[in-house]
Amino acid sequence: MCCLHAAATSINNAGEPRVDNNFTVKLSLKGFLECKTKSKMTNFWEAGNTVLGCLEQLCMLDHFADVHFVFPKCQGQGLLPAHRLILAMRSPVFEAMFYGGLSESSHEIRIEDIPMEIFSLLLRYIYTDVADLQDDNVLHVLYAAEKYSLNDLIEKCSHYLELSLCPENACSLFNQTQLYFLEDLGCKCLEYIADNMETVMNSDDFLNLTSDSLDIILPRDDLIFQREVDLFRSVMSWAKNQCEENDVEATPENIRIVLGKKLHLIRFPLLTKTEITEFVAPTRILNQCEMFHIETFLTWPEGDSDVNGFPCRLRVPPELKFALDGDVINFQQMNPGRGYFLRNGVSTLIIRVTHKVTLTKFKIMIIHNVFDISVNDEPVEYSYEDGTISLSKNALLYPNQDNSLEVLAKGTVIAFDGSIPSLTLSNYQTNAKNVTMQITSAASFISEIYCRKS
Repeated sequence: MCCLHAAATSINNAGEPRVDNNFTVKLSLKGFLECKTKSKMTNFWEAGNTVLGCLEQLCMLDHFADVHFVFPKCQGQGLLPAHRLILAMRSPVFEAMFYGGLSESSHEIRIEDIPMEIFSLLLRYIYTDVADLQDDNVLHVLYAAEKYSLNDLIEKCSHYLELSLCPENACSLFNQTQLYFLEDLGCKCLEYIADNMETVMNSDDFLNLTSDSLDIILPRDDLIFQREVDLFRSVMSWAKNQCEENDVEATPENIRIVLGKKLHLIRFPLLTKTEITEFVAPTRILNQCEMFHIETFLTWPEGDSDVNGFPCRLRVPPELKFALDGDVINFQQMNPGRGYFLRNGVSTLIIRVTHKVTLTKFKIMIIHNVFDISVNDEPVEYSYEDGTISLSKNALLYPNQDNSLEVLAKGTVIAFDGSIPSLTLSNYQTNAKNVTMQITSAASFISEIYCRKS
């Protein structure tokens, strides 16, 4: 205890002022230090610090705090202090919450749907514009940013996720976009999955797809992969994994129950008879009636309607490509068409090049393997495998003239849309390794061209 002596003025009995020189003020050392500490705190905000510096120090500090966020699901019921004015300045949701017509008067706000560590990261961003995004927190932060309309933070999270998107996480990430209703990011994930379906459907992450997510993916026409039978096998693996996770025996009956409507999103009419025999029949996933209709269709394909509920519409690659010595250059976007049947479909390209090149192979987008092929009106022998036609002899394309590539698909084939050709390119120009190729017209079913310099 310390004593401070001072003179005090009082009034005597006669009503006259009297000076008492023995007036004593007693102050404890603890009280003195507390006063001194508060003085230091006050001086701290005034000691030449920047606005950003002060905000950083205020973040999650009780000093000046007028609201506390409570996390009942946190062990020990966590509490985070904050400042209404700062929150309202950064978020329209907080502005409405604290200063709107139905403003929250309570000094404690319960947070049930966001973990305390994620909310603290959110507050740190509000006060400092800094977000410590990591692979294990970015989706939760994105959800919180969406909830409180922090658009800049939404952009940061979306950009982070787009950069990290790969076949090994695309399906899991798409699941999360559906859970948190993240439409923009969900669309980007879908596009990535469609463009990389060959790799995605063979990844372990494909098995992590939720049932709803798989329902969204399977109907798409723009899934890029070689064979429908490979998609069928991946979907069967997914269904067996679902049975295992639910401790259910993976019998054909149980697998069919798990698949539900997904089974009729597999385009069995696009498979070959060999694929049906080798990969589908042994699973016993299709009943006798379904097998009969599909096998009949593959023997005598007629019409363009579904086959016993199974679509026969092609999955159409989205673009025509030109490749030279391994360099792939896009031509232009194609609109996916509705599959239909035609006889003796013809596809013709008129090609101009700046250097002499040899046409080595090309890809087609029809279900067929019997063709008459000519280059500059000369018949060319070929071999066919999995949609790729490899030419058996040199087929030269000469500079500064019109070169023609004509493909006649003999017999009944599956092709596109309602007319041939369905894709027309006028004076479209592209380059690969200093060779310019110009397409003046194109028909429907040639999808990629491969050449080498001569």
